Amino acid sequence: MAEILKQGDYSFGDRIVGELEQENPGIGSALKEKLYTLEDVVLAFDQPLQEKLKTMSNKEIAVLLKGRGKDFRDKILSCVSAGRGNLIREEDEILGAIPKRDCDDAARKFLDWFRQARNEGTIIISNDEDVFI
Repeated sequence: MAEILKQGDYSFGDRIVGELEQENPGIGSALKEKLYTLEDVVLAFDQPLQEKLKTMSNKEIAVLLKGRGKDFRDKILSCVSAGRGNLIREEDEILGAIPKRDCDDAARKFLDWFRQARNEGTIIISNDEDVFI
């Protein structure tokens, strides 16, 4: 169902998820998590991500990147300066191993922002069918 909703208007998807959360909170929450994923971030245009990352500390970004896939890490690091990227990598090394729940919490907060920005129209996700001029 999440894949079907992802193909349509995001406000429609959010409305469906909201109604499901009222009727069955467990199913609604699970669907919401599948509707917006870190893979969507990889397809998003850079500028809004750059603006968001400016508001985050190097430590917050390092925690967000912990245990994530190469595509997501590369996308986030491409949205900061080379110097800041190096500082984030250093912060990652300094942090060492951290609890998975901290990483998941950072991802959840980031995806909450991403969802809100997507609904407001500040995030654009491109796919192979999109044409921009």
